[in-house]
Amino acid sequence: MLTAEQERDVVLDEIVRLMKKYRGTYEMTIRDKTQRTIEEERDASIWLVLLDELREMNEAP
Repeated sequence: MLTAEQERDVVLDEIVRLMKKYRGTYEMTIRDKTQRTIEEERDASIWLVLLDELREMNEAP
């Protein structure tokens, strides 16, 4: 079982990995791309989930 801090670190590590892969933030790179590959579709879905998780973690008391 991970602590809240470890869980947040895992989420951040994955977001950073995607940012390095696409050389920018989700909003700057893949969000508005109309023609996505299957890999880009998968990464975009994962990225959105990670961003939502991070937002929820930051809003939690």
